[in-house]
Amino acid sequence: MHRAYGYQTTVRGRSWRSGAYVPRSYRRYYVQEPYYYGLPQAPRGRRWVYADGNFVLMVVSTGLIARVIANAY
Repeated sequence: MHRAYGYQTTVRGRSWRSGAYVPRSYRRYYVQEPYYYGLPQAPRGRRWVYADGNFVLMVVSTGLIARVIANAY
């Protein structure tokens, strides 16, 4: 996948779980069309990001992970 589409695929050694944080350098790799992947619309102030085959819902202002859909892609 290509950066221009908002995906990040090389985040190795990270723990993708609720309560953890998305590293600042990866917060810009967001899913631009969540409906295409069957994801619900992100609530206000949150955004879906793609990392290591997981969809991660993070709080935009802090990077706090609110939800993880593991091995979804």
